[in-house]
Amino acid sequence: MAKKKCFVCADSLGNLPGALAEGVEVIAILRRLDYSVSTARRSVTKDRFLDKLSPKTDIVVHLAGHGGFDDQQNPTFFFKEGDVTVDDIENLGKSLSFMLFYASCCYSFVADGMAKKFQGLGVKNYVGFPEAIPDDVAKNFTVDFFKRWLEDGMDLVTALNLTTEEYPLMPPYNLL
Repeated sequence: MAKKKCFVCADSLGNLPGALAEGVEVIAILRRLDYSVSTARRSVTKDRFLDKLSPKTDIVVHLAGHGGFDDQQNPTFFFKEGDVTVDDIENLGKSLSFMLFYASCCYSFVADGMAKKFQGLGVKNYVGFPEAIPDDVAKNFTVDFFKRWLEDGMDLVTALNLTTEEYPLMPPYNLL
């Protein structure tokens, strides 16, 4: 049986130690469960990130980094060289069928933004945060969620709901 393929991008600008630690812990969880993991860590470029969004990825794309808005107030993921906007996602021209895009970034869930663009390409689930999230809280929430979902074998919604109960001040939003 072929290994399930995942992509983890940690600390996209190279200035969030918690995002880097989060990515390292998520990678460790995935590898313990024998997933094939492709990684990009610290100071990732826009082109590298977009190239890694592949129809060959089966299950998880995890982005731990910076999110916000561009000059036109469009949802944006920030990278060392270039930023990824909703237009970049819409223009990928790929069918993406992975189980989850997990955006551990500030402002990564905007109802008419990134989540809907990813789902329009075939991504089954999108988890993101509607406002600024402290680096350490994002790390702890994310690691706890992935442990419940993948190590403990909970379904994605149950794992997300139980983790959200532990972090009531920082609920993520999920489009299923």
